[in-house]
Amino acid sequence: VEPESPFSTWLEQKNFERLQSEGLRVRELRHFCQGSFPGLVEECYRQWRNGHLIVSRKWGNWQSEEKTVIYLNSACLLPDDLLRWQKSSSEVKVYRVATWNVNSIRSRMEVLINWLESWKPDVLCIQETKVEDANFPVWEIEQAGYQSVFVGQKTYNGVAILSRQPLEEVCRGFENGYDSENARIISAIWQGIRLVNVYVPQGQDTGTDKFRYKLEFLEQLLNQIQADRASDSDMLILGDF
Repeated sequence: VEPESPFSTWLEQKNFERLQSEGLRVRELRHFCQGSFPGLVEECYRQWRNGHLIVSRKWGNWQSEEKTVIYLNSACLLPDDLLRWQKSSSEVKVYRVATWNVNSIRSRMEVLINWLESWKPDVLCIQETKVEDANFPVWEIEQAGYQSVFVGQKTYNGVAILSRQPLEEVCRGFENGYDSENARIISAIWQGIRLVNVYVPQGQDTGTDKFRYKLEFLEQLLNQIQADRASDSDMLILGDF
């Protein structure tokens, strides 16, 4: 097997080539495995997690086509799963993006820093930071390896984006100036993608002013998203809805 193959310990060249082209079933891997099968399975999980192994699955007779299975921490491989390895790691980039209503960032700093160090997301969108911009913990977040952009207010609301990669074209609040007194939305360009972090009003009971405010807020959000989409750039929307 070629030296750069992560499966060289377990698969012959001809079987690795099949894994790259038409793919192999998990049960076939067991048959072709030359070494420790648990070791091969562990490598499959690692490649799946990193985005280099494509896993396809068909559930029973009612599903006509196999569907790609997205990796999750709770995911497991089944004997009939079809696996196909990406020929080049440059073909796909995998990022870890998360969102969290932190309910006061200063009260959760120790938990936040520990979580960032444990999970190492590329981006974390935070809602309800509940802190004015002058008091946002920029330094502490930088020490954890992240830059931050944010818009906040005392006691209520507040949103922030933490990122390992550069953030550009930051927009705080709605572009048309709507709801400027509330810090509920922030966006930025990240890896060529327009990233939107939003904290939607709760609304409470229908027929109340707060519910009408929520509907108006969502309408304004939809208008802004549609306007941004006209630029043909990709968009990722996260937050507390």
